[in-house]
Amino acid sequence: MINKVNYLLKKSGLSITPLRKEVLAFLLENEVSSLDDIKKNIKEFDRVTLYRTIKVLIKFKIIKELSFENKKFLSLNRNINKSSDSFEQSVYFYCMYCNNLTFLNNKIISFDIAPDYEVHQSESIISGKCNLCN
Repeated sequence: MINKVNYLLKKSGLSITPLRKEVLAFLLENEVSSLDDIKKNIKEFDRVTLYRTIKVLIKFKIIKELSFENKKFLSLNRNINKSSDSFEQSVYFYCMYCNNLTFLNNKIISFDIAPDYEVHQSESIISGKCNLCN
C-alpha cells in the first residue's frame, strides 16, 4: 500500500509527506470516506493542516470530492492514469439510512468518448438502503 501511495505522490510531482501518505493510505483502505471519518482517524495533525493537505490532493487530482445529501465524501481518483479519450465511470451507493457512501468497484462502466470531447471525471451515485441496513 505504501508503494502505491508513494507512486501516486511522485507521479503527481508532490513531495511525500507523512500526512499525505496517511490520508492516501486511509482512502486506499476505505475506498471512500466522509471528511468527518478522515478527521476522526487521522488525529496526529491539526485540522488546518489536514484541510490544506486534502485541498492539495484534490487540486492535483489524486483524490476527488463527492457531495451528496449535503455531506462531503473523499475518494481516490480512479481515472488518474486514464487518457482523456477513455475513462471509467465510478459508481457509488449512498445509504439513506446509515448515510454511508460505498464505492461499487465491481460495477464500473467504461466509456469511449468521441475525440472532440475531453472528459475529466464521471460519477454516478445510486441511493437507497444498503445491505447492512436492509
